[in-house]
Amino acid sequence: MSEVCLCGSQVEQSKCCDPFLTGQKWPATPEECMRARYSAYVTSNIDFIKATQSSSKREEVNWDDTQKWADNATWKGLEIVAAKDNQVEFIAHYDMDGKNVDHHELSTFIEEDGKWFFDDGGIVQGQIRRDGDKVGRNDPCPCGSGKKHKKCCLNK
Repeated sequence: MSEVCLCGSQVEQSKCCDPFLTGQKWPATPEECMRARYSAYVTSNIDFIKATQSSSKREEVNWDDTQKWADNATWKGLEIVAAKDNQVEFIAHYDMDGKNVDHHELSTFIEEDGKWFFDDGGIVQGQIRRDGDKVGRNDPCPCGSGKKHKKCCLNK
């Protein structure tokens, strides 16, 4: 059996992302484009990443830094969290400089001349967790001043 695709689709590489990376096909959906772009990062195919960047943002990207990122990361996998309309939420797992990174992003794609292109992305913030109980505005300040929280540390 052939190798499973780098994008994690569980489809053979030759039938999944390779046709996109070699220019034989163009991704038909934002999710296909995202998966192919991930495979392009794994293989340091910056030409494909550049080609699938929206025309309005292509000149804003530092392609040398993009190349360095692709070359220096040890890519470990891609999770598609959700894909709806023109947005794809994903987590790209990689190691960089000895640190494990889980890059969680919500990417927006646009259609130009019938083709999907990556336009922009933003980091998805994780859930904020408190170590202790929630302190209300009118509760005593946890610093021990004896003042209400809203009149003490909440105001700082």
